[in-house]
Order: sequence, then structure tokens, then C-alpha cells
Amino acid sequence: MAYSQDLRKQILKSVASGMTIRQASAFYGISTHTINQWKRNGIERKKRQFKPLKVNHEALLKDVENYPDAFQYERAKRLGVTASAICYALKQLKISVKKRRANTQNKNQNSEISTI
Repeated sequence: MAYSQDLRKQILKSVASGMTIRQASAFYGISTHTINQWKRNGIERKKRQFKPLKVNHEALLKDVENYPDAFQYERAKRLGVTASAICYALKQLKISVKKRRANTQNKNQNSEISTI
């Protein structure tokens, strides 16, 4: 859980003014480890560093338009990335690529007709 800067300052001020870390922990409902970390490292929150994405979103959108029934590993080959990168990028774009039931039924009906 992320604690506000004001609360962090208030807790550290209480500890500096004579309250023990255990007392502050019990009073504020925060673990002693967290308070010790704030004393040691400061109260500034660190932001996560994200790696740049390998998948070009525009190229992926075009690929989805051109090949709507393609598998993710096929898209990965065309775009030069891994299948898991394609999965992650599709989730970011909020695209749920599912096989269309009508297309698969038509294929099944055509194969049954050709076998007769």
C-alpha cells in the first residue's frame, strides 16, 4: 500500500521526537520494517522504470486488420518479436483476438461436403 508523503513525514517526525519505532508501528499500524526503510532511504517514492516496447502498435493494428484470424506466433514472426510480446501488446491495445465461430463453422461444413 502506498502511504502519502504527509503521513510518512509525520511518522518520521514522531520517531525523531522520541517515539520508538515499535511504538510508532503500533500507533500508525505500519510495520517496523517500513519505518526503518523510510529512515534509511528517505521518504521519496521511486517510480518504476519501464522498458520501451518492441512491438510497434501501428504495425500490429495493421497486421490485425490484414490477418484477422492469424495466430499470435504468426504475428510475432511477421513483426520480429516474441509471441508473448504480441500478447502483451494486444492486451494494451484492448484487442481480444478470438477465432470467429462463423468462419470455423463454414470451414467445417466445406470439409464435410468435400469428403462426401
